[in-house]
Amino acid sequence: MAFLTAFALGVTILCTGVTSDSGCGGDFSGTTTGTISAAPGPGPCQWSVEVPRGSSVKLTFEAFDLQDGDAEVTVYEYCNVGNQLGKFKGSVLPSPVTSYSNKMVVIMTSSGIGTSTGFRARWEAVPVPRVGKGNPHSSSDGLLPLDIRDGCLAHKSGERWATEDETGPVNCVCSGDYRVCFAVRCLMGTSAVMDEDGRWACRSSQRKPRAKLPEQARYVPIPIIVQGVVGLVSWYLGDEQEQQDPQQQILDDLQALDTRLDELHRQLDSLQTGQNWAVDATLYAHAEQRLRDTLDYLTNVLYVDSVGQMQPSAAAQQWADTVLSTGQDGLFSVLNRFHEMVVGSSGLFGSKSLLLTYDAMLASTIPRDTSAYWNKMQWFYEYTYSLQVSGYSAWATALNLKGRQGETAAVMARARGKLSEQACFLEIYFTEWPAGTYGLPMTNAGCPVAANVTWETGSRYQDTNGGNEWSDSLHFPAGSFENGHLWQEFCMKTSTEGGADKWPAGSYCIFKKGICPDDFQEGSITWDDQDVFSGNSVSGALPDGIYDSNTEIHYCCRDDGSHRTPIRLPILAPFYLFRHQQQCQMVEGITSPVGEWFWFDDSNWINENELGGAHPYDDGDHDNHRIHYCFYQRDL
Repeated sequence: MAFLTAFALGVTILCTGVTSDSGCGGDFSGTTTGTISAAPGPGPCQWSVEVPRGSSVKLTFEAFDLQDGDAEVTVYEYCNVGNQLGKFKGSVLPSPVTSYSNKMVVIMTSSGIGTSTGFRARWEAVPVPRVGKGNPHSSSDGLLPLDIRDGCLAHKSGERWATEDETGPVNCVCSGDYRVCFAVRCLMGTSAVMDEDGRWACRSSQRKPRAKLPEQARYVPIPIIVQGVVGLVSWYLGDEQEQQDPQQQILDDLQALDTRLDELHRQLDSLQTGQNWAVDATLYAHAEQRLRDTLDYLTNVLYVDSVGQMQPSAAAQQWADTVLSTGQDGLFSVLNRFHEMVVGSSGLFGSKSLLLTYDAMLASTIPRDTSAYWNKMQWFYEYTYSLQVSGYSAWATALNLKGRQGETAAVMARARGKLSEQACFLEIYFTEWPAGTYGLPMTNAGCPVAANVTWETGSRYQDTNGGNEWSDSLHFPAGSFENGHLWQEFCMKTSTEGGADKWPAGSYCIFKKGICPDDFQEGSITWDDQDVFSGNSVSGALPDGIYDSNTEIHYCCRDDGSHRTPIRLPILAPFYLFRHQQQCQMVEGITSPVGEWFWFDDSNWINENELGGAHPYDDGDHDNHRIHYCFYQRDL
């Protein structure tokens, strides 16, 4: 993975990318209870459990014996890059494990050496931990977050500005015939000031002093600590059994996060999406500003006195009331809205993820194969993630201020669940192409896209007999194929630098360049091209092979996993794999790969076509190859 490797919720996340390709493992969905069990064997086993939405998954171990070697069971929230709920080995029966979300992944790894008998566990759907939406002594503010009015007051479509009306400071954006605004409401000790983007934000006039907390003094326990935000969001969401840090340390950590957010905000372009998404972008801006203001107030206005109390007391209580409000400015509403925007379930931005909306905006001005593009995508991901971390931190702090410590466990579980779901959803968009040297067929969209990989292009012109055929909607580059010839266009990774991890187990083929990656077998296809007046030619980077009056191309193929088990590959841009057996390999984030084929009308005179070793699926005849391709384009 490129970026989603550094956050942890409760314990460290291991981004294994494991899929079950052996005899054990499986997917369970649509039911509310079941049992999984296995004895240790060579290789990993993975079970994916999904219960109806609105429920959590509880896993109860009934038997456990993994004492030998490296055998262990790891349980994850939502998917195998989500929150690690636990890791178990030995012979002691583990305690039950419960997710917040409706999905759980269980992975057993083992070398297969030893006499351990394995494990058996029962999973079931249970109620989701309850999270109080607000302060029981407060009510909804009754205000909608947006105000939509006719006209733009001489502003142009897409233009943003700050103004004031009868409600006070207001931030607006023009959407052609109407303007979309939201009020900026500040707490005591802060006032609305114009930030670097020309919009209102709540800021304190001066930083309040902070007394260092004596080592022996402890504020009410807050089991949530934001650690140094370096590179990607690296944070730790503890649990109630752990030793708690002083409130002062928590505020210091949040201050570091606040500073990091300011740096990221300056590095990023504003989310400018044009008039079609004016309402959507303004809802995002409202949620973004509310989270930033909440954190800024906590870290720059409030402080801990020498006896561990939050000061100024009246301001702290007002802040907590606002955070816990059931209205649109309360963090339950703001964080829920933000989560739905990230995973694309809010209906905003055409029901696309906020990150994919930002990707489309960036790609219109910055090529996806540049470091500038990937830096901005990383910053945007870190920024949106950090905002939510700050929100959950503030939520837990407000609960403690109001004496509602018993509710923090549910808030922590919610944070783990929601952020795990986001990590699982977004991870496929940040996956890198595997390490090593190899090649892929070029599509009509060009070469694939991912961070840290540079593709070199090349082509082989093949002079054929004039009877070429192909499947409907072939995605070869425009103009590269006709009845009498074909340009095979290549995207070649010729450097061992760049890329990450190994190719996943499955059933597919790629072009060979140098040594085949681990677990692939080598093979080749030879075309007997046009014999008379052959116009065969080559240019650029090529797969291994022989290129003369005929064409011989070498491949790397594998068939060590089920094509039905989705593998994880970068999907920001379309790409091809070669089909190896009867079906296309499934890929995460792509519901239906498109099977395509090309019939090569090869020489009819003493034909020397040949197949050798492991090669792409070919169901042509003795004199003609029909090669099968699998085209992948992410679900929109």
